[in-house]
Amino acid sequence: MSNKFVYKNLALQPGEKIVKIVRQTNLKLYRQLILPIVVIALAFFFLYPLFFWGKKGIAIFVLALTIGLILGLRNFLIWYLKIFIITNFRIIDIDKQNLLKKTVSEVGLDKITDIFYQAKGVSQTLTRQGNLEIILPDKKTKLEFRNVAFPEQLQSLILQLKADFQSERINLSQLNSEGIMDLLRKIKRKIGREQLEEFSNRILAEKIDEL
Repeated sequence: MSNKFVYKNLALQPGEKIVKIVRQTNLKLYRQLILPIVVIALAFFFLYPLFFWGKKGIAIFVLALTIGLILGLRNFLIWYLKIFIITNFRIIDIDKQNLLKKTVSEVGLDKITDIFYQAKGVSQTLTRQGNLEIILPDKKTKLEFRNVAFPEQLQSLILQLKADFQSERINLSQLNSEGIMDLLRKIKRKIGREQLEEFSNRILAEKIDEL
């Protein structure tokens, strides 16, 4: 299944690129598939006794097999669709509690005040996985992604992206009119006329709403 299926409805800003898509570890997925596999295995283990029982036995076998397959597919989709999207502008947290409920949170790289990870227990320590936490400006709100592989590498990546983002920010108030026009020409060549106009209209609408 392609990652494009996950973020196809994600509206990227001009110049924004997806750097990395993070999911919980495969070990987390395997744990969630244990119960469905057990149900399916038991159905086949008792295949002959159930078929010997006649129509009722066949119905029980089909029901157990169906439940196992549906439960397995459900758990896989929740694992697959629960992701952290890291771009060069922001962090997007897509949390799936179940197939019908999705919570999307995001934070700009410049809004991140701190980021740390922790590994709890023998399992996380031995498998080099942990829980990543991103602290927001109020020091109380945070984005948390649990059971990710190599959290120290993700921490370093996000901190580097934050540093790059801040270093590229330009204080437009310090530019003269000629400098601003030159900057707009460069942006136009990079992202195209249509995207530049769309971005400009969006910024203008936001400023009007603030009045």
